[in-house]
Amino acid sequence: MGSHWIPPRLLEVFFYYFKVSFALGCLMSVLKSLRQYFRITKASTIFRRYFVLNGFDGLFTMLGIIVGSYVSGVHHPGVILGAGVSGIVALGFSGSASAYITEKSEQERSLMELEGKMLIDLDNTIHDRARSFSTLFTSFVNGFSPVATALLMAVPFLLASKEFFSIDTAFKISMLTGCLEIFAFGYVLGEKFSTAKKIQYGVGMLLVASLTALTSFVIGQLTG
Repeated sequence: MGSHWIPPRLLEVFFYYFKVSFALGCLMSVLKSLRQYFRITKASTIFRRYFVLNGFDGLFTMLGIIVGSYVSGVHHPGVILGAGVSGIVALGFSGSASAYITEKSEQERSLMELEGKMLIDLDNTIHDRARSFSTLFTSFVNGFSPVATALLMAVPFLLASKEFFSIDTAFKISMLTGCLEIFAFGYVLGEKFSTAKKIQYGVGMLLVASLTALTSFVIGQLTG
């Protein structure tokens, strides 16, 4: 063997750490770009607002389906799951498409205004890429939030369909889950205020949810 021979095991270790370092470098580069995109578009506020507002849409939609099913005497978990999941998935697709169209138009207008002020073409620059990212991510958040929040309310009915507990227990757990989520979203909306104000926001959203449930109850009684 020559004096420059390198043990295979050492080569394996070298290439392993090389791949790890390369992957970490790529990850850090992506995170740096995302931080720049968020800073340029002020997207974090937009994303949070979309998530909370459309999360409410999913919760109230599912709440209406559950209360309506209970009042109408529909106590089969499979039926409630089918109606609820199909409804919120349709809501998610609708929200995603509408957010994409609205945000794309808004971001293009914003970019044109910036180009007018700077007197340069900003196509294929970081500003252009940041606004494309904001449009796509906002669309994703807008579609994902109602589905994610409402699916938590649907889980008890999935468990009831597998006979983990009764359908009556599923109704109770689902309603409790929905109330906790609604209060949490209201609390988040009041994040810039005092703790008392945050609680007030949460209670206020619970009152809106109660009105939604009452409306579904009345409609169920009238049509049942």
